[in-house]
Amino acid sequence: MRTGKQERTLVATGLAALLLLAACAPRTQGEAPAGAQRPANARPATGASPAAQSTGEASSAAETGELSEAERREVENFYRSKSVRVLVGFAPGAGYDLFARLTAKYLPKYLPGSPNVVVENMPGAGSALVANNIYNLAAKDGTVIGTFDPSLALAQAVGASGGALQFDPAQYPWLGSPNSSTNICAVRADTGVDSMEKLLASSRDVVFGATSLGNSTSAQPAVMQHYLGAKVRIVTGYDGTAKVKLAVEGGEADGSCGTWETIKASNADWFTGSAPFARVIVKAKDDTQGDLKDVPLMTQYLKTDEARQVQAMAMAPQAIGFNYAAPPGVPPVRLKALRNGLMQAWNDPEYQAEATKAQLVPYPQDYQTVQRLVAEILSASPEALQKAKDVLGIQ
Repeated sequence: MRTGKQERTLVATGLAALLLLAACAPRTQGEAPAGAQRPANARPATGASPAAQSTGEASSAAETGELSEAERREVENFYRSKSVRVLVGFAPGAGYDLFARLTAKYLPKYLPGSPNVVVENMPGAGSALVANNIYNLAAKDGTVIGTFDPSLALAQAVGASGGALQFDPAQYPWLGSPNSSTNICAVRADTGVDSMEKLLASSRDVVFGATSLGNSTSAQPAVMQHYLGAKVRIVTGYDGTAKVKLAVEGGEADGSCGTWETIKASNADWFTGSAPFARVIVKAKDDTQGDLKDVPLMTQYLKTDEARQVQAMAMAPQAIGFNYAAPPGVPPVRLKALRNGLMQAWNDPEYQAEATKAQLVPYPQDYQTVQRLVAEILSASPEALQKAKDVLGIQ
């Protein structure tokens, strides 16, 4: 029988392993680590996750969602002359929106029937508006899909929001993800806080703008506050990271945290020149060969098992990236077509080149990978989930 301490340690170890999976798994020559730009000709095979690629596992036709000729004709007949709506849980101009618009450009090429694909931004409640809509209200015929913050799975697991999250992450028909995220925190240079050491020594509050508590924009500051005694203040309520960017640039906030893939794409000018506007002071995942190789890991500042456990749980959703999902009840053959079409679109050489040019970091993950990562979050012990809820301030 395990003690509570042993159980907590095992959970933390498992979640931490998820965060390091992409960075530490064996790679073929030319394959970039998570968080680094990947060349357009170094991409996973359609339908195969990066994890499966690294371990040499092959996926069967059924697992990859390949369609038979009869299924292809059925899907083609349905989607011909129709439109597919991609609901985005955040405002225009940041990572979720940029990936969605690029996906919408290439998906018709790979979805039988070549439907028109349109992006609709539906910001609200840290993207919970889209998560609830897709699960409960959207048409269940394969004409509506959504992309929203995977941290909502953690929020649901800890019993947050007083019922405002109206979906079951374990029952969501996941479609995959175009990337795997690396969480960072950046602070304006004119604050004088250009390192974690200076943030920890700051005598005044360092203000971080965030969309909500418990997600990629606020989790690391909450961990700094609780376990490191850092004088940081988290200001929430922005309806997307593009609005957080404006707050930082306008002096309303001192810095922001979030996925490097989003911040690099939308805030590239922050980090250029001999006197950059902002500096990345900490990262959540190792990236020794990428853009963040000289940035320290948060875990090197965390001295207790509990602190590292909460950090791992907070960052586990970032391994999922910008997940896509369909409504429960979509006919199985159309669900297969959507899953297969998205992976083909995300692995398209022109898509990869365009994403790289836009400073995005394409790293497609199939739906099985997303399902597995969500399942790992949901399988944490009640005690561990409660601690994460308390520290991260998830309501």
